[in-house]
Amino acid sequence: MVQVNANGCESPRAVVTVTVDDTTTPTLTTPDPLVVDCKNATANITQWLGTATATDSCGPVNLTNNYNAVKPADLCNNSGVVTVTFTATDLFGKTVTQTSTITLVHIEANTDTFTITNGANGGTTTLTIFDNDKVGTQTATPVTVSMTVVTPATGGAGSGIPTLNSNGTITVPAGTASGTYTIVYKICTNVATLTICDTATTTVVVGAPAIQANGDTFTVTNGANGGTTSSVLTNDSLNGQLNPSTTSVTLTWNTVPAGIQTNTDGTLTVPAGTASGTYTVTYTICEVLNPGNCSTATTTVVVGAPAIQANGDTFTVTNGANGGTTSSVLTNDSLNGQLNPSTTSVTLTWNTVPAGIQTNTDGTLTVPAGYSLRNLYRYLYYL
Repeated sequence: MVQVNANGCESPRAVVTVTVDDTTTPTLTTPDPLVVDCKNATANITQWLGTATATDSCGPVNLTNNYNAVKPADLCNNSGVVTVTFTATDLFGKTVTQTSTITLVHIEANTDTFTITNGANGGTTTLTIFDNDKVGTQTATPVTVSMTVVTPATGGAGSGIPTLNSNGTITVPAGTASGTYTIVYKICTNVATLTICDTATTTVVVGAPAIQANGDTFTVTNGANGGTTSSVLTNDSLNGQLNPSTTSVTLTWNTVPAGIQTNTDGTLTVPAGTASGTYTVTYTICEVLNPGNCSTATTTVVVGAPAIQANGDTFTVTNGANGGTTSSVLTNDSLNGQLNPSTTSVTLTWNTVPAGIQTNTDGTLTVPAGYSLRNLYRYLYYL
């Protein structure tokens, strides 16, 4: 303190030291715990860190946090909770710390491929779509997530359609056409007030049943009468079942010899008057539900000849001087059980004919005038 007297003179001067001591810690306000989707967490966390505040009555406060030191390298692959410590330091070194938490919520739906080998029988998978999905670091279950179908599978007319069940399995109904089906689904989970979801596509590969066309050998014993075989489908199979119906397979005749008639029921008709021999027919069967599921086989039709019989004759020409003509040698012969076959159905060949005797195309023999009645002639012929 300096004093001045009446004469204007000052008293001696002295140094006065004033010490100001702040004994109160800063006031620190930290943000409420944060629950955030790990997939877009960085921006939200940065904003959340910036909401912490600190004040002090004696001046500015240095506010820090240790997030960079404690944050996981992979925000989506960790224990799920990060504890952040906030520190406020005033000008006098007084500090105060508080913590708050970040809960990193992670959900991941992953693609799947399931195979049902036989769409005719159908079936349900034993594995589920959840088996490779995750909530945090745990495998998802119907309890920990909710699942909805975003895009169901589609199929053609007359075919079953694979469905995704609530337990995560896939059911392929019996009678489903072979092919590849896709189902898009979404899984969601709730943590506090936050709902997060993820979407994935499941592929279902459905196979076709076995189809087998087997060769046949049919015999029609008499081509003169003709006949109809049994069906080529009788020993064929679809999905292990013999003799498939024409409602379950389509029958296509590929190579058919002239004269052989094909029928829609799988039989073959040999018309009456068909020459004996071996005829080869090829055909293909295809599943109606899966037109590309086919098999081809060869069928042999053996056609037999009718019975033919030439029988000997004894003819008498009573007067060799006058000569004469016999009846036909064909009269007592037979073809296919019918006597006296016509020369349009048989060919007649004379083998041994004595000199002077005349053969005729109608099967008769002519004895010229002047032959003795005592002459006996034997003739050979064949049909």
